[in-house]
Amino acid sequence: MTGFYLYASKSKVDVLESTLTRPNPVRSIGLKITTPFVEASADLQTDKTFQRSLAKVRKKLLDQQIPPFEDETPEPGPIMSFSGHASLGIVGEAVLVALTAGHSALLLVGSAQNLTGAAAVPNTGMTPISMVPGSAIPNEAGLSENRAISNQWQQLWRKSPSGAKIRVVGFALFSGVYGATLVEMRRAGHREVTRIVLASPIYIEQV
Repeated sequence: MTGFYLYASKSKVDVLESTLTRPNPVRSIGLKITTPFVEASADLQTDKTFQRSLAKVRKKLLDQQIPPFEDETPEPGPIMSFSGHASLGIVGEAVLVALTAGHSALLLVGSAQNLTGAAAVPNTGMTPISMVPGSAIPNEAGLSENRAISNQWQQLWRKSPSGAKIRVVGFALFSGVYGATLVEMRRAGHREVTRIVLASPIYIEQV
């Protein structure tokens, strides 16, 4: 399945290109990769070296058969796969992507400078960034982490009606799992969701 890239993180691709050549590569990543909000940027459209590196990393990740974000394992690995219809938008200097599958929702948080320009990503008009530890989630009202992340996910999900959502696939670095707040999930029309996985995208393809 091949589409076109909406997002690609050069910082993550550079580290993964060497790390994924090791035995048992996903486990060996450990703390070598962090999930910084601000990352080194590169123009995927013109940087041929980056294009080759990304293609190599993509193939290696696909060969690993990495579990999807909705796989409710007690201790998720450092990398997870994702696919599904998504709502995405820019919030301040971040790009956020919301997906759902079964009882799980996924909130991807990346740097807007890693967008490739292959498609227009709307500015959501949502509250600019006020950091919750380890993420980029607006929390100006002093909400709990669970409530703040649930609120951000449902706002983003509701920004795009069902027919306007796009189908995406990709891989991301795991950041954390949070309990979904029922009142926020009801607003999004997904009261079945009980957990929200927070992650930072390596790349996102539209298919």
